[in-house]
Parts: sequence; structure tokens; C-alpha cells
Amino acid sequence: MLKYVNKTIFKYLSLLMFIILGGGVFFIGSNLYITSLNQNLIKHADLILHQQREIENLTYIFESIKANMLALSATTKGLQKRQNIQDDIYQTIQKVKIKLEQIEPILNEKKVSTLGIKEKFSQEYLEILDYIPPLLERLQEETLSLCGLLQLRDNLFDKKDKELYQIALQIRDYNSEIPDKIEYINKIVFKSATALHVNYDLFQEQANEKKSFHFKAQVFIYLLAFILILLLLNRISRQIVSLYEKIENRLYTDELTSLGSRYAFMYSLEDTKKPIVVLVDIDKFRSINELFGVKTGNEVLQKLASLMREFCKKSGCEAYRLSADEFALLKEANDEVKNAHLIALNFYEYYKKNYLYIDAISDTIELEFTFGIAAGKEQTLAKADMALEYAKANDLMYKVYSQEIDTTKSLKDNILWKKEIKEAVIEDNFVPFFQPIYDREAKIFKYEALARLKKLEAGKISYIPPVKFLDIAVKTKYYAHISKMVIFKSLDMAKEKNVQMSINISKKDILNSEFLKELKEKIKTLGIGNQITFEITESEDISHHRYLKNFIVEFRDIGVKFAIDDFGSGFSNFSFILEVSPDFIKIDGSLIKNIDNSKNSYELVKSIVAFSHALDKKVVAEFVHSKEVFDIAYELGVDMFQGYYFAQPSLEI
Repeated sequence: MLKYVNKTIFKYLSLLMFIILGGGVFFIGSNLYITSLNQNLIKHADLILHQQREIENLTYIFESIKANMLALSATTKGLQKRQNIQDDIYQTIQKVKIKLEQIEPILNEKKVSTLGIKEKFSQEYLEILDYIPPLLERLQEETLSLCGLLQLRDNLFDKKDKELYQIALQIRDYNSEIPDKIEYINKIVFKSATALHVNYDLFQEQANEKKSFHFKAQVFIYLLAFILILLLLNRISRQIVSLYEKIENRLYTDELTSLGSRYAFMYSLEDTKKPIVVLVDIDKFRSINELFGVKTGNEVLQKLASLMREFCKKSGCEAYRLSADEFALLKEANDEVKNAHLIALNFYEYYKKNYLYIDAISDTIELEFTFGIAAGKEQTLAKADMALEYAKANDLMYKVYSQEIDTTKSLKDNILWKKEIKEAVIEDNFVPFFQPIYDREAKIFKYEALARLKKLEAGKISYIPPVKFLDIAVKTKYYAHISKMVIFKSLDMAKEKNVQMSINISKKDILNSEFLKELKEKIKTLGIGNQITFEITESEDISHHRYLKNFIVEFRDIGVKFAIDDFGSGFSNFSFILEVSPDFIKIDGSLIKNIDNSKNSYELVKSIVAFSHALDKKVVAEFVHSKEVFDIAYELGVDMFQGYYFAQPSLEI
């Protein structure tokens, strides 16, 4: 379900991201394009305005030509001055031609049309190109003719005849025609400049209209994209809401039984002011799955859930499935807290009257239950769970939580010890202590290695015995590290001091093949096989006898001896001794320490010693704590002795 949800959300989010990125690219592209168009419009308008000014300047140029022509006509003798004026006229005419060449490209309609604006220039404006250039050529020719006449006039200046008179008339004609022509040119220029101004205003108007269109197009496109994004977001939000509802339904409803799930239970528990919680655990439900199959087991759970729903309708409670075979009944307490256990009993009676008929096996099936009950607002589920565990451990049908069975403190202690153990493993703070074992002549025969946890607290070092941490270590992943650490340090000490060493080996060690390989290699490398005795606890359940036999055979081949530890605790398996054939039998300390005041202990020890000697096995008595105990054990024929009467365990040998 969650995989489908993730895929669907990813699909819509990807689509949204694509639209946002596409919209962003389109926004930037269209904005750049429209900005470019507007900039071209502005640039073109500025160019037209510039040309208008240039054309208007032609008027002043032509006035300059006119003045030079008049000055040229007025010159008397003086060829150099006349030549200078003639050169000025020619240069001015060339300037006009250059300006006309610069004006011509801007009048090209094709270039203007690329901006999307229709621009027409008046006929008068185009006269600048059509009429002014030939007029300039003619004006230049007439200037040359005028200069020739003036030169001729100068040559005939002193003559008083008709020829001079005719020349003067021609000069006069030139002086009257040239200004008229220049005036005509100025009229053309003025008309063209006026037309250009009109077209400039028209161009500006059309450009503003185009800009307005561009702006509206942008707004429309952005609005359309915004609407599309909103529609998509609405689709995504509706899809997410739908998926959330499916997830919520899956989260708060048990899929198999349709009862409320553990999450629904926790939510309801939080909302209940005075809750009573009854945990219902099906005894040995796994055997139903193993015997009839999972499908039948599921049908049992479904039928039981239906039965619970019917019971809850009549009793005013709510039913939930918390885990595989564990259910919960939740009820608001009124005045019935003291009788909370009646909910469990009433449900059991209701079940007895309505046995479950299972279609898969075409028969009814009988179930047994264990109930854990708790009331109150604080840690109700945890307390009910403690009550359930207590009832299971003590073979009770139900148990109501009380302070006496609260395991909160021990759980907290376990957490703290787990932290201590982890730090000690990291810092290599597990060390062996050594307690000597004496023979009948009070001489040290060997040492037993005992694990200790080295702890530094308030500047002082203390050594904690395994009774404090070993059970917790076994339940964690750190046991193997601790065992290897202590055993290998003990082997090093045996090598260093050249002494016999007894080392405890547990079931976990024997079943750890990798550890056994390292252990064997370590002993062979040190060459101390004949100095080592492995003690195997008789009270520990070693169901894998095949592994134990292989272990004993493998290590006996390198000289290691074996001892049965704690013999006589619980059920003593004498056939196990025959099977293992140990070198030593260590009598359990609980028998030895009471041998001086317990006839039963005395007789058991006596029997064990006799049995062991009959098999030619050495007997070791541990927990020898007083002279009285030592004397009795000695009298019974015990071969070796270990206990505080002789020496306490110590870090050094």
C-alpha cells in the first residue's frame, strides 16, 4: 500500500515539477522575447527621431551653401579666395550626399515590418532620395560654371563692351537661380522632415499598441499557467487526501480481522478518561498454525474477532487486535475498577457458550486464554502487559496489575546494564579473576577463571561479579565478545604463569563454530592444551549433544581436560556423565555450603563422591566457606576444594 502511495505521489509531484519548470522556462523565454521586441521598438523609434533631426539639419547646410554661393558671386579679383569658397561648397555638397546615404537604410519598409508595425512614408519624404541628389549634381555643375564666368569677368573687367555686359547678366541669372534652387531643396527637406515627424508619431502610437498587446499576452499566458498549476495542485491535494484516508484506514484497522489496530487502540486509550484494559492472549496459538496451517489460523482469528465484537456490543467495551495472537478489550471504568477481572471472566464464559466453528477443518476448535488486566490512566498498556507476562510465567488464567509485579525498575536497570556492558566491551574492561583450587594436601592444584567487569566510578576501581550482568549479556549481542575476552585473557595468564587453569564454557560458546576455531588455534599457538580444563555446566540444557561430543573430542585431541560443573543442581543426569566421561566432577555449591547442617545435602554429596570415584573421576567441592564444611567434605573423600575458606578470587596469580 505504501509503495503504491509513494509511486502515486511521486507521479503527481513529478508532473507538478515538470509544469513548474516548463512554466518557468516559458516565462523566462517569453519575457526575454517580448523584452527584445520592446527594445527593438524603442531602438527603431530613437533611430527615426535621430534621422528626423539629421534631415532637419540639412536645411542649415543648404543655407550655408546658399551663403557661399552669394559670397562667391560677390567676389572681385582674388582667385585664392574664390577657390576657397568653391572648395567649401564642394565639401558641403559631399556632406549632404553622405547624410543622404545614411538616411536611406532607415526608409526601408522591410526592416520596419519585421517589428510587426506597418509604416508608410509620404511621397514628399521620399523626394529627398529622388530629387535632392540630381539637384546637388546640377548645383555643383552650376557652381563650376559660375566660377568660370567670374574668372572670365575678371579677365574682361577693364573692357567696356557688350561681351562683359553679357557675362554680368549671366552672373546675375546665376545669383537669382541658385538661391531659388536652394530654397526649393529646403522646401523638399522641410516637407520630408514634417512627414518623418508625422510618421514618427504614428510609429510611436503603433509601438505603444504593440507593447500593450505584448503585456496582455504575457498576463494571459501567466494567468493560464497559474490556473493549470492550481488545477494540478487541486488534483494532487485530492489524491493525497484520498491516499491519506486509505493509509489511515489501513493504519487504524487490522486488515485480517477488521478490528481496531494497535494504533487505534493507543488513540482510544488516550481519549478514555478512566480506562480498563484487558489483554487477551491465545495460549499456544502457534501450534494451531503448525497443525492446521496459516489459513486455518487466520480463520480462527477472524471468527474470534467476530465473537469479540458481539461480546463488546453487550458489555459496552471495544475490541482491538494488537499483534498476531494478542487482543485487547478497552472499557471506560465507572465504579467497576475493583472488579475489572470480571471483564475477562465474562468474555471467557461468553466464548465457552459460543465455540468457534472453523470451516477449513469442518469442526469447532477450543482455545485457552491468558488475561492481563490493568486500570488507570498512567502506563495502562505497559501495566496490563506486565500482568499478562506474570500470568503466563505463573500459569494463571488472569492477573490484575499491582505494584508487587511491576517490572519497570528491573527494565530500567537492564537498560542501564546494557549501556555499561557495551562501554565495557568497547573499552576492554572485562577481565578474569582467579580463584585457587586446593588438593587434599592443601596445595594449589589449579585456578578457576571467573569473569569480572572492571568499573571506574568516582575515581575508584571496582570489579563487578557476573551475577550482576551475565544474564543481560546473554540476551544481547555482547555475550560472545565478553566470553572471548575473558577466556583469551585467562589462556594468556595460564601461559605466562605456567599454571593449570579451569575455564567455564557455555552452551553458546560450544554452538559458536567461529569462536571454537579461534579458541583451538589460540590454545595450539600457546602450547598449553594440557594446562586447560573446560568446565561445562551440568544444569545448562545442552540439547545438541552431538555438538557437545564433537567439541569434547576435538579439544581432547590437543590435551584439554573437561569437568562437569554444578553437578547435583536440579535433575542430575548420571547417564550424561557416562556419555561425556569428564575428568572432574564439581559438586554444586548449594549442596556443599549446607553440608554441615543439612542431612539431605550430606547424603547427596556422599552419593556423588562414591559414584564419581567408582568411575575414577576426581571430585571438586566449591563454596567451601568454613572449616566445618571443609572437614566434612574431606571426610567424605572429596579430592579438591575451592572457596572463601581458602582464598577469594583475585586479579593476579
